Amino acid sequence: MKRLLIVDDIESYLNALALVLQDRFDVVKAASFSEAIHEVTVCRPDVALVDIRLSEEDSHNRDGLELLQWLQNNHPTVSVVLMSAYRDFDAELPASQLFLRKPIAAEDLHKVLSEAVGGL
Repeated sequence: MKRLLIVDDIESYLNALALVLQDRFDVVKAASFSEAIHEVTVCRPDVALVDIRLSEEDSHNRDGLELLQWLQNNHPTVSVVLMSAYRDFDAELPASQLFLRKPIAAEDLHKVLSEAVGGL
C-alpha cells in the first residue's frame, strides 16, 4: 500500500480526506508546513496531497507552494498533488503540476492520486 501525506490546516477537512482515502493508502496527516516537513522525513510518503494555503488567517499564505518546492529539492521522488479552494493560485502553478480545486469529489480525488503514484 502506498503512503500518502495529506497536508491541510483545517482539521475537519484533513480528517475527512483521510477517511475517504484510508482504504487505498497508508495515510499520514499534517496540519502545517513544519509538521509536513517532519512527516516527510520520518514517514517517507510516496505522494503528498497539499493544500496551497496552510493558514486561513493569512490571505497571502503560500506555504503549500513552498512545501512543493522543498519536496522537489529534497525528496524529488515524492509525487505532489496541490489543492485549493482559492482561484488566485492558478497563474502560479506549473502547467504539469497536478491540481485539484476544493471541494473535491471522491472520484476525482482517487483518479488524480492514482495518476500521481502511477496507478493503484
